[in-house]
Amino acid sequence: MFWGDVWVGHASLRERFTRLFHISTQQSSFVRSLCSWVGDRWAWDLRWRRRLFVWEDNLLEDFLEVLEGHTYSEDPDSWSWKYSADKIYSVKTAYEHLSDVHIGVGKRGAGLSHILASVCNSWAPSKVRVFSWKLLLNRIPTRMNLLIGGVLRDQGASLCVFCGVEAKTVSHLFVTCQVASRVWYDIFRWLGWKLVLPSDLLGLFEGCCVFPSISKITIYFTTVN
Repeated sequence: MFWGDVWVGHASLRERFTRLFHISTQQSSFVRSLCSWVGDRWAWDLRWRRRLFVWEDNLLEDFLEVLEGHTYSEDPDSWSWKYSADKIYSVKTAYEHLSDVHIGVGKRGAGLSHILASVCNSWAPSKVRVFSWKLLLNRIPTRMNLLIGGVLRDQGASLCVFCGVEAKTVSHLFVTCQVASRVWYDIFRWLGWKLVLPSDLLGLFEGCCVFPSISKITIYFTTVN
């Protein structure tokens, strides 16, 4: 649709040039019916309900400038996947794109992507890997997430059940809470590791990844709600 679809820029022409849309007699027309090659240039056949006012002529100039800033073709439309070099869809490129969107870019985003890949390829049982994945992406129903989602209504209900001081976020529940931190230090001491406890889960996972893998120890966590 010439006016209704997003085909030039990041918004429809109807949204960007509302005044011209309202006086157009071609509001339901397709792009292909309003343009054609005339000689060596692309010509637009635009029609209006009345003569344009002077200030609308200026608006029309801006409108035509937007249209002429793009390259057009009379070739048939076709589908292509813009997130891969060969323009062909694959689950891998879709996953990579979604990871960039939801995890983020930059140093921290790259670090999280690396940790998630390590989790997927680890020797841990599948349910542990799935839980770790959800944990790193903050997709478990902590009290803070339940409060944000509207399941809990009282702000006070989001406090940690162990210390009762801070909100029960993922990082607080599994890392920074004084109860959780004591558990981690006991685990590190038992394993013979010397590790300063970081302030978030990503740092914790990154710290654990630098130590030699242990093939015969599986640690399970139980949360109390």
